[in-house]
Amino acid sequence: MTAATGTGHTSPEVLAERLMLVIYAYGTNCGIRQMISDAHAHSEEDLRYVRRRYLTLPQLRQQVSDRRGVMLASHGR
Repeated sequence: MTAATGTGHTSPEVLAERLMLVIYAYGTNCGIRQMISDAHAHSEEDLRYVRRRYLTLPQLRQQVSDRRGVMLASHGR
């Protein structure tokens, strides 16, 4: 996933972990604040930054469209 406003400076491993936390937060309707714990070193601001920069509506629509195309192709439709 690429940044909405150019290149990011976060390592791919850290970015992936933060994205998973943000997606989980929204998918479970918990919110970002509930994802903050001692289990990881990411702050609420870190997660909000990733959400603003990488989870824009156009990017999410493109991701859904890409996944839908892959699923339909695998089912022979």
